[in-house]
Amino acid sequence: MMDWEFVKLSDLMTIVGGGTPKTSNDDYWNGSIPWLSVVDFNNDERWVNRTEKQITVEGLNQSSTKLLNKGDLIISARGTVGQLAQLGKDMAFNQSCYGLRAKLEIGNDFLYYLVKYSIRKLLRNVHGGVFDTITRNTFELIECQISKAKNERDEIAKTLSSLDQKITLLRQQNETLEEMAQTLFKRWFVDFEFPNEQGQPYRSAGGEMVASELGEIPLGWEVGMLGDVATLKSGYAFKSNDFIENGNNKALKIKDLKGNGIVSLGDVSSVSNDIVKKERVQFFKLKEGDIVLAMSGNTTGKIGIVPPHKKELYLNQRVGKFFLKKENLTVFLYNFLMSGNYETKILSMGYGSAQPNISPSQIGKIELLIPKDNLFNDYNNIANPIYLKVLNNNNEIQTLTKLRDTFLPKLMSGEIRVPTALENKV
Repeated sequence: MMDWEFVKLSDLMTIVGGGTPKTSNDDYWNGSIPWLSVVDFNNDERWVNRTEKQITVEGLNQSSTKLLNKGDLIISARGTVGQLAQLGKDMAFNQSCYGLRAKLEIGNDFLYYLVKYSIRKLLRNVHGGVFDTITRNTFELIECQISKAKNERDEIAKTLSSLDQKITLLRQQNETLEEMAQTLFKRWFVDFEFPNEQGQPYRSAGGEMVASELGEIPLGWEVGMLGDVATLKSGYAFKSNDFIENGNNKALKIKDLKGNGIVSLGDVSSVSNDIVKKERVQFFKLKEGDIVLAMSGNTTGKIGIVPPHKKELYLNQRVGKFFLKKENLTVFLYNFLMSGNYETKILSMGYGSAQPNISPSQIGKIELLIPKDNLFNDYNNIANPIYLKVLNNNNEIQTLTKLRDTFLPKLMSGEIRVPTALENKV
């Protein structure tokens, strides 16, 4: 292609190093400046808008951390190598990441997709043989072919951005739906303001309360444990030779749980037909709406809902599935886990700082209140449609993500030129 040229990735951007203010100095922390680490953008989402930690202006000035601008890129250089995001606001960042700022004629949007496309090359060129480090020199080693025409580069970024924008909107809608569901759960099962027989809020209308070890609870309710409503079981221990390329049977791993109820099926591993015929493996076949939990590794404590899927999906070891004692408990259990921020609480149960682990018996001992049976049906009539909408949105997110990831290499390599890509989409 005469109108395309080869360039070094490093020539297209400015690379910025990060740092960490002294953690022993309280004056440097809990300020107004967001401070990024890989935990804040290890979720395959394009935009990062929130951080777990914030620093002060003094912390910024008295350390080697730098302030990146809205629209700049952040990439993890150690640990979970190659995670990439674009900043939704100005942020500082730690030394395990690099900030990437596109040169004016390239633009950050196009650079984001070019780097995303080049991630595999980045990982192949990291130093030491093991994919554990990216250095400044890594960017020097990657040669990219890009269009000489700025308008074509901009159109490529625009095409891919339109898909990411739809994905973002669906995720935002799911956040709103989750908030609605959690508000309803809290009102009914924490504040005890579920409708009484006259349709009035139970506690406010003078509903009878009785003493318990967890405080006053409605008459007829019980103090129990999570194990009373569901049993958590770890998946099948697939061996390395059970996995194949591009098969029809899939195995859900801990890496596929992204948190906030999201299960990603974008690059889920395939397993052979022979192994899934075993009766023991069939026990761990997943269906739409199942609740799963990462029990070890970097995603420990992440909770997910299995989205609609066409291919058979099975549970891998160290991912747990909640086997419910009654079918009508699904939405109640999911919102109990999400409303109570149990992702964080479950992680704190883990042992082993490098690779936290949790056991099914630990999860089973989590305390919860068990309402009267008839209340579950009333709750499901309201909460189920919300739950199903979240599932359907997750399915659409998966479809759009696959479409974006299919277009990405074809557009970035010039295999499909922008006008052709737009015509195909129409």
